[in-house]
Amino acid sequence: MSAAAQRHRPETGFTLIEMLIVLLIIVVMLGFVMAIPTAERREEEVRGAAEELAAVLRETRTRAMRKNTPYGVVFNIQNAPGSSGRILNNRSGGHWYRLIGPRDTHGGTQFVVGGGYLQTYPDIPDWNNLPWTPVGGNDPVPLENYLRLVSRSWIDEPHRLARNKVRFLALTDQDNGDNDAPAQGGYYTATYPRPWFGWWDSDPASPTYRQLLPWGGYDPALKGETQKFWGWSNRNYARTSVNGRLVSISGFRYEGWEGEVIGCVNPIDRQVLTDANGDEGISTPDYTAMKRWTVYKAGEPRPLINAKWLDYVIVFRPDGTVFDDWFRLRQNGWNFWNYRPSGSVDPYVPTYFQTYGRNDAGLADMCSGTAFMWNWEDSYARFPYKSTAQREATSFVQRTGFYWITLAADATNDVSTFPSAEAALRSLGPIYRVGVSPEGQVKVIRVRNARDASQIFDTTITGAAWQNKNKIWGKAGATWSPAVPITQDNYVNHELRKADGSPLGTPIYDTVLPEMLRDRKWWWKDP
Repeated sequence: MSAAAQRHRPETGFTLIEMLIVLLIIVVMLGFVMAIPTAERREEEVRGAAEELAAVLRETRTRAMRKNTPYGVVFNIQNAPGSSGRILNNRSGGHWYRLIGPRDTHGGTQFVVGGGYLQTYPDIPDWNNLPWTPVGGNDPVPLENYLRLVSRSWIDEPHRLARNKVRFLALTDQDNGDNDAPAQGGYYTATYPRPWFGWWDSDPASPTYRQLLPWGGYDPALKGETQKFWGWSNRNYARTSVNGRLVSISGFRYEGWEGEVIGCVNPIDRQVLTDANGDEGISTPDYTAMKRWTVYKAGEPRPLINAKWLDYVIVFRPDGTVFDDWFRLRQNGWNFWNYRPSGSVDPYVPTYFQTYGRNDAGLADMCSGTAFMWNWEDSYARFPYKSTAQREATSFVQRTGFYWITLAADATNDVSTFPSAEAALRSLGPIYRVGVSPEGQVKVIRVRNARDASQIFDTTITGAAWQNKNKIWGKAGATWSPAVPITQDNYVNHELRKADGSPLGTPIYDTVLPEMLRDRKWWWKDP
């Protein structure tokens, strides 16, 4: 090659400026590529998790009908250890559900129910009838025995929501918080009730100002103020002091008598009496022996909704019909209600329990006051679905036709304070709900962020009215009295009712708007 040809050969490399320009273009293009599908990916992740849950519910119904025996889908919500508990999160993979039912490998111990014999839960023909007393005795069934039976009754492995991507936002329509007894003079505290989408506190005078207060959120700073218990007696005192301290009323009695739950882990070892003499009950010899069984250990992650305790179960009967079961193990008296022998002293039982004759055979302090926590407006009116009225959480299935499970994108951090309801709403989406009807129909819906022009909020009870005793009781006057008739619309059995007791309005189950977060509005007016 001649020298002239070499002089005119084109350059094949790039200058530094050209390389920087190309890199800049690539970065910009990647930014566009990554930004566009992020929202779509989140949408697909939540929608996919909802569709998977719906499929499991349908399959469970089919199994119950084919096997001619009840099966249940059990839910677990556990925030990541170290998180505050104020915002539900799935950063440690603690949000899951699992199928439970009878196993061929064990028959279960028989218990007496209403004079007849039924096998113990979950091996029972009717999920509504749980054992109260063991055969041949009147003593509580040891909690250890019950939980070990549950552990042998799982049908499959847990179906886990994708960690850091999808979480349960709510398992019911409403968190009742300190589920109260107006008949004893109680009323809702300032942050309750909370709808399934939570609410954003816009009151500058509130200690939770600008906070998003979610369904099931636990905050040790929210102390008991108005909670009454033992509604069947004439005792009129607040359930606020346990061993000389005020307890938190948030998070479905997440705290119990053990102390504040810091970082969503157990504050102490939880031990209960066990069956020392082998008679399948907690009896006098067991108190004497003081043999203990550890339910959970200090420092272990603390579920908000504990699947191992069967806190929340959607149950499918053999005929294909459905109902949900809430906190039965915590609330039912058979696992803890007993009086210790006269003069006995148990140093492991909190003074709070000793005072009122209870022992620590179960989980009585981990619920709203057991089945004796009443929520009717006077001692002469008994609401239908009484057990539903007593729950810490409510499903409006009688009005919407479905039990709803709510899923959303996971919370990437524990930020619970937002400058506006709009900002709080953006932190929740996308939201999907999976519904199962009492007849067994299953469907999935996407929660909207808009409403039709014809849809008008019902403001019978909204905003500050949740702390208005007259609104809640439907009675005039500052002092509750059974002699005062109901004269105005009110919130009966956790549902809006007219003064005559007939239904009022329609629960909002498929829409969330900023004003709903600001004012706790979750009912449409009647057309």
